This record gives sequence, structure tokens and C-alpha cells, in this order.
Amino acid sequence: MGLLEQLARHRRVAGVSAPELALRVGTHASNIYAIESGRRDARLSTVEALVAATDARLLIVDTGRRASAADTAETLRRDLDDAHRAQALVQLSSNLKSVGPLAKAALTTDPPLPLAPTWDAAIAGIVEHEPLDPDCPHRHGSATCRGSPTGAGIRGQLVASFPTPTGCPNPYAGEACGLTRPSW
Repeated sequence: MGLLEQLARHRRVAGVSAPELALRVGTHASNIYAIESGRRDARLSTVEALVAATDARLLIVDTGRRASAADTAETLRRDLDDAHRAQALVQLSSNLKSVGPLAKAALTTDPPLPLAPTWDAAIAGIVEHEPLDPDCPHRHGSATCRGSPTGAGIRGQLVASFPTPTGCPNPYAGEACGLTRPSW
């Protein structure tokens, strides 16, 4: 998800209408809609004003060129070899383990495009397994802590059990087991 898409989403979540945002920054609502949709290329100063008017901040986060969850989903979509897919999943897990909370959030912000339920669940499991706060206990479903239901390492589970949507040998094996993907 690009910067302008994130800005539009933040504006809507904050309950700020496009006309109200336009008033705050001194422009017309049609300009806000055109910028958010990508029909108009905004200058950096305009983007900064829009961000400030929604009580947010622009932030650059160094992710060390690591693949994000969305990048991993794209790799899984292109690669038909299950061994390479498993390797991409292991790499995502490693990427999330090797960065701080801010970079972890940046690597998991953009929602991946949907794949087959097994692979969606695998990505979701990895993202949920790596809490944003390393001091946070692993509690599945917590609103303040993103963790897996168990503290078990996911690397061995991934290599041993994916893709296998039936039988559910893994807690992230898919929606067939009654599990749901996180709401990115």
C-alpha cells in the first residue's frame, strides 16, 4: 500500500471527511480526492500538510531491504516450487526476527494480495508469531500484542508441513481448521 493510500485510509479511520481535510489545508475537496486516488501527483509539501492535518506523521523506517509480508506473498504467487516457497516463508520469519519493532511494523503494514488459503495462513502465522514488542507475551488474539498461540518456533513447522491444508498438523495450516487470517 502506497503512502497516499495509507493517508486516505488514515483520514477515513480518523473520521475526517475530504471536504474537512481540504478546509484544514486550504484547498478543494476535489484536490484531496484526486491526490488520494493518484490522479494528481502531490508535492512533498502538500503530502506533509495533509499528514499534519490528520494528526499523523511521516516516518522513514529502515527495513534493511528485507522482504515484507506483501513481498513474500508476491514471491509465493510467482514461484511454483514448494521448496522455494517454504524458503521464502522462512526468510520472512527471519526478517521479522532480525529487526526492531518499528521495522517489524513497516514490514507487516501492507496487506498481501490473497493467495491460496494455505499460503495466506502461513504468512499470517509468521506475522502473528513475531510480536511487535519483544517483551510482549505470546497471546493469540490480543488487541495490544501480536503473538502466536504457542511459543514454538515456526521455522521447522513451515518446512515440515506446508503446503498441507488438510489434517491441520500446524496451527496455521489454514481456514479449513477454523482459523482466520489476521485483518490487515
